Amino acid sequence: MTTNKLHSTPGPWGVAKWEGMWSVGAWSWGSSTSNNAITIIAQVSDCNGNPTANARLMASAPDLYEKLSDAVRVMNAFIDAGNTACIPERDDAVKALSKARGEQP
Repeated sequence: MTTNKLHSTPGPWGVAKWEGMWSVGAWSWGSSTSNNAITIIAQVSDCNGNPTANARLMASAPDLYEKLSDAVRVMNAFIDAGNTACIPERDDAVKALSKARGEQP
């Protein structure tokens, strides 16, 4: 089994509170202030449960996706070597990565 690359806004992603809302965004800093860019990915209001935790979880999504993809590659190597105990976990990880890519609900 292979995993496909996630086509999302390049990071790094971060979290900032701005005008009463938690914003998850991708920040890129140029050599001058005119080259700075912020791409807002999502905004989380203070009335949605725990907005700080929700925003931080969203901001960590690209890193989590990358590390889960790495874990699938490692599990595949174990499986290819005959160690099949991690097949259910590998299959669950592959499903989660597919969901992140929008391939399944």
